[in-house]
Amino acid sequence: MELFNVTFDQVGLSSFTLWRLTFNGTNVSTANNTTSFEVPNGTYLYEVGAVRGFTAYPTNGSVVVNGTTWLVFIIFASTPPPPPPELFTVNFSEDALPMGTPWTVTFNGTQHGSSTRTIGFRVPNGTYFYTVGDVAGYNSDRPYGIQVSGRNLSEFVDFTKIPVAAVLPPRFWVDFNATGLPPRTVWSLEWNGSVSPTSDASLTFLVPNATYRYVVEAPSGFNVSPTSGNVTVAGGAVGVGLHFAAIAGPPATRTNASPIPLWFTVAPVGILAAVALAVAGVWVYRRGPRK
Repeated sequence: MELFNVTFDQVGLSSFTLWRLTFNGTNVSTANNTTSFEVPNGTYLYEVGAVRGFTAYPTNGSVVVNGTTWLVFIIFASTPPPPPPELFTVNFSEDALPMGTPWTVTFNGTQHGSSTRTIGFRVPNGTYFYTVGDVAGYNSDRPYGIQVSGRNLSEFVDFTKIPVAAVLPPRFWVDFNATGLPPRTVWSLEWNGSVSPTSDASLTFLVPNATYRYVVEAPSGFNVSPTSGNVTVAGGAVGVGLHFAAIAGPPATRTNASPIPLWFTVAPVGILAAVALAVAGVWVYRRGPRK
């Protein structure tokens, strides 16, 4: 059976660019400019594979072999990039924040911030989600989704001021530690205008940043240092040591007088007893016996 040569020759691809061809069911990948097949008389189909960035002409066809050889040219032409998509403006606006307050919007993963009333994005058609960043003292919208479809959009962001009572400043511990007192001894501390008696070794207060006045009242029989002072709370905990000390009593006094002898206090008693007995005896003698 006589065979005839069918050659495919590509034009337009740079050297070493791989291209693919299917001929009569046989797949061939090559970086050469030409590839050939030997076949008998007959009709054969072919198809050219896609190459990124190029368009093949023709992309497919047939070859009729009838006693002759064939040369088929495949022209690869650079494919022009698609035109960029049309962009549309999505503006977010608000009117509740004080002028100059910074705020942010995260739109489709991209965050923009501003201290003005409006934040804008430029995007093609599509569905997008956005979130509004936190602003101290305000509540804002929950996350939303919007659809951009051939036109510009404006979205209003609703900031709601949180009531002042709900905005709590940060608070920090002030710890007064007492030393030198016997257990369960009551002492008092006047703090910020309020008196707090306690028998514990410490008193603690949770307060915001500020300067506070305190006065310590020591229990009877004790001195304390310091007796009063100021505590400044500035973004952190503060400890104050209170040192109690017992007050020393007056020294015992001694007299120079000699002690009174025991006989000096007993003798008068004995003398009085003797006199009483003598008087009784005289009285009996003078009366005499009865007749």
